[in-house]
Amino acid sequence: MSDINYKCTIVKIDNLIKHPNADKLQITQIFGNTVIVGLDTKIGDLGIFFPLEAKIGAEFLKANSLYRDKTLNKDESHAGFFESNGRVRAMKLRGIPSMGYWCELEYLERLNLPWPVQEGESFNELGGIALSTKYVPKVKINPNTNMQSRKKHDRFIKNQFKEHFETEHLFKNLSRIKPEDQLVITWKLHGTSFRAGNVLVKKQFSWLSRFCLNILQIIGVPVQYTEYAYLYGTRKVIKDVNNKEQSHWYDSDLWTSVGKSNFEGKLHQGEVVYGEIVGYVPGSRAMIQKGFSYGCKEGQCEVYIYRITNTNSGGVSIDLSWQAVKDRANELGIKYVPEADPNVFFQTSTWKFEDLENTLYTHVEGRVESPTKNSHINEYTVAGIKKFWLETDCHLDSSHPEEGICIRVEGLNPTIFKAKSFRFLEYETKQLDSEEVDMESSQS
Repeated sequence: MSDINYKCTIVKIDNLIKHPNADKLQITQIFGNTVIVGLDTKIGDLGIFFPLEAKIGAEFLKANSLYRDKTLNKDESHAGFFESNGRVRAMKLRGIPSMGYWCELEYLERLNLPWPVQEGESFNELGGIALSTKYVPKVKINPNTNMQSRKKHDRFIKNQFKEHFETEHLFKNLSRIKPEDQLVITWKLHGTSFRAGNVLVKKQFSWLSRFCLNILQIIGVPVQYTEYAYLYGTRKVIKDVNNKEQSHWYDSDLWTSVGKSNFEGKLHQGEVVYGEIVGYVPGSRAMIQKGFSYGCKEGQCEVYIYRITNTNSGGVSIDLSWQAVKDRANELGIKYVPEADPNVFFQTSTWKFEDLENTLYTHVEGRVESPTKNSHINEYTVAGIKKFWLETDCHLDSSHPEEGICIRVEGLNPTIFKAKSFRFLEYETKQLDSEEVDMESSQS
């Protein structure tokens, strides 16, 4: 499991306002996140930022006496506010969202960690000490299944059925987007990741057939040991009907059944489709993600495609453009993830980044009066994205919050960034508080 989105980062404080409801607290913005800090924090202070749902390392918490349980701290007379699991939770402090944790750089000194560290550096560990990783609750294992099974798919060929790449946090990576980059903005759906491919696999032979083929190969007769076949899987796991130890979270293999009914016999050789399954486990009353029906009727689900690649026999993959993804999805009769277009002044969901910045700049309340962009345009870009696409009811089903958006930077190998709403993060935090593990985490 990748921890790329859960690294801690060396950050300099460059903005502060007083907390409206607490005399001893201040508010700062870090990577688009509202973060609560103490009254002694000053502009220019250098410190460490831990993102939401990160697990802060036990040695760091102990050395700085940050545990709520005093007996876990180096200074047992002092109590902090972190539980024993070290989670950075989404919460509100006196009515203001808290979306991460920032502390002074001197907190590292108490661990005698290597110096110097520079502003902007990110890491999961330093000097061999774990500092910030993804928090994952303990999986409650069904005694009738083996959740620890890691048997490899015996026909899989490396680089033929690739996992979907990690999507990094948008607000931390705005500087990576060039003004001329073509962007596509789509809604982020809270289901379970899915992939289906008609890909090159190893042929299956009996021992006798393999012996005969080896003889033919020795005498110079060409032998074909591979063929194209359909594979289905989650983000990380290839589903294998021949692996009897493999758990499917529910009693049935959702991914293979959905894959066969929607894609079997329809994909080109080398074509891999990536998407999200939302709604209900087919034929059951169980939601794929608790509380998120996305308007599906009980017992039914929907597949939404967000990416399609073509991979050659050498394992080189090329992505379809977003327009080609939509055209191919329509050809397959499958939905694609909805484009985010919630306001009348947005005429399209495909634009250059500089056009997006200019548009958002003119529609953010409280902006400076100058009609030209200034060096802090990212503040307005972040504020505009939050205003128009986050913190709203879901457009597919208003009974639950919108998870967020994905911004895709077009190219032969596109980059995709994500931004989640605080309302969704609060919901996710409550789920983790109850030690519930969603399907996505379990299949990772």
